[in-house]
Amino acid sequence: MLTITTNASTTASVTKSVTPNILNAAPVVGKTGLTFNNLQVSFTDASTDDNVGGPATVYVNWGDGSGVAVCGAMGSVCTRTYAATGTYNVSHYVVDAQGLYSAYDNFQVTVPAKFYVTVNTTGTPVVSALVQIKQSGAIKAQGNTNASGSWTSLIQLPAGNYTVSISKVGVTFDCDAGVAGNQNTNYAHPLLNPLNTSATISCSHTP
Repeated sequence: MLTITTNASTTASVTKSVTPNILNAAPVVGKTGLTFNNLQVSFTDASTDDNVGGPATVYVNWGDGSGVAVCGAMGSVCTRTYAATGTYNVSHYVVDAQGLYSAYDNFQVTVPAKFYVTVNTTGTPVVSALVQIKQSGAIKAQGNTNASGSWTSLIQLPAGNYTVSISKVGVTFDCDAGVAGNQNTNYAHPLLNPLNTSATISCSHTP
């Protein structure tokens, strides 16, 4: 209510509705929890906004040629499963309900190559031989050969240097050509092999 008093002490009043003009600020982009799982990359949006006119929307360009994708509302978990290994330039940003853009959160992700490992026994199959894959002394995968004398890791291993061993009581294995009676063979995964390229090691044996 607006009240006006004149010099003659006459007072008048009038009521008016006043609508405040709320200034809209651009959202502030942010993220947490960047994680990798084989070919899958994910992070949690941690952007903030004043939500003038409604909630903001999170967008991500994953850098693999798929274009810009809507991740969802602020606070969403943004996830992408890449088709191939490599390094990708990712752009993450937020647009509010009135069309104001945040700054761009640009970062790189590297999806490492991973491999299955198969160990085969040649000649007469050796069943239930113990196969172990170690890295720096730690077991990364293990199991027993099947009825065909073969074993394949159930998980994919990242590129690196591993010791692959096979053993069974009463059997001598040679997995390293030219080194008779060698029960262990060092196998270095090629860093640039395509994903899902199997590393296969063949082991002769006596008897």
